[in-house]
Amino acid sequence: MSVLYRLLPVCSTGFAPSHLAKATNGGGACSNGFLLEVWQSENRGLLFPDSPASLFSELRMGQRSMDQITTVLLLVAAFQIKHLVADFFLQNAKMIMGREKYWHMGRTQHAGIHAAFSVVVLALFGANPMLIFWMVLIEFIVHFHIDWAKARYSVDRELRPDQPLYWYAMGTDQALHQLTYLVMIWALFACQ
Repeated sequence: MSVLYRLLPVCSTGFAPSHLAKATNGGGACSNGFLLEVWQSENRGLLFPDSPASLFSELRMGQRSMDQITTVLLLVAAFQIKHLVADFFLQNAKMIMGREKYWHMGRTQHAGIHAAFSVVVLALFGANPMLIFWMVLIEFIVHFHIDWAKARYSVDRELRPDQPLYWYAMGTDQALHQLTYLVMIWALFACQ
């Protein structure tokens, strides 16, 4: 009998309990936050490495992994382009001036533009509409607060572009936005 073992994140769904085994005793979730999935040839038709079909199956598994890597890279690129357009090209003076105030219509519009473009990116990649809704709502809230915190910090210290702290604040702001996109990409794969 041929067997294939694969580690999967705990939040992966859709696998019958009979296909899951602990690395040592055939239980469920591993203690490190991953599930060890066991595919047996009689359950899934995987023949590793007994026949020519096994070679095709291995190549197909490799292709699926490569397709996922390609999709992740395309998502990162799409979010980068989205961020460039929404965070720099589409911001106007109304969105920038007075952003240190918590309730600021310009910042709300700015975060809304980000959310709208994220809907487009996620829809282009075939995300579930309900997942899109929740991800974009969370992104809106997170983006709004990252920008508010940066504006509050910058205004309180009267930062200008000729001061290093200005660039530290800008870099931190941008890094937090990029980390948000990485979490969104992770969630897209983990929850679909």
